[in-house]
Amino acid sequence: MMMNMPDTSGTDFKPVCDIMRWLENMKIKNYIICDNGSVIVNGNVNICHRYLTEIPVQFRTVYGDFNCSGNKLTSLKGSPHEVEGGFNCSFNLLSSLEYSPYEVNGSFFCYDNELITLDGAPTSVGGTFLCMNNHLKSLDGMPKNIGGELRWK
Repeated sequence: MMMNMPDTSGTDFKPVCDIMRWLENMKIKNYIICDNGSVIVNGNVNICHRYLTEIPVQFRTVYGDFNCSGNKLTSLKGSPHEVEGGFNCSFNLLSSLEYSPYEVNGSFFCYDNELITLDGAPTSVGGTFLCMNNHLKSLDGMPKNIGGELRWK
């Protein structure tokens, strides 16, 4: 008997029960798990200072702020594609902004990492863009549109 399997293209499919368990452990509320396993959150996501080395679920859209600062992340894989509020990935071990959101309506903070380039940064940031205390050699890759201040030194 053939079963209809969810479309998992673009995501590392995990069982829904594992996704729900992780979200509940992180105290994330008001979420929807899409057919492809990605997560939409109507509110804030605060997973800072959890000693995370990865974001084990794929966020799609966060209608609030997304804060993953103060962890041990080496990649932003799993970050939302869109953030209606601000995005904070500061104080991690990131050498790249690959997998960062495409668009952030609020501010974007990526300071105190190991960044050499801003490649992979959002194309648009509605607020302030802070990227100080990295190893940047240039501002190549920075967002095309920044609604607030830019600080990189």
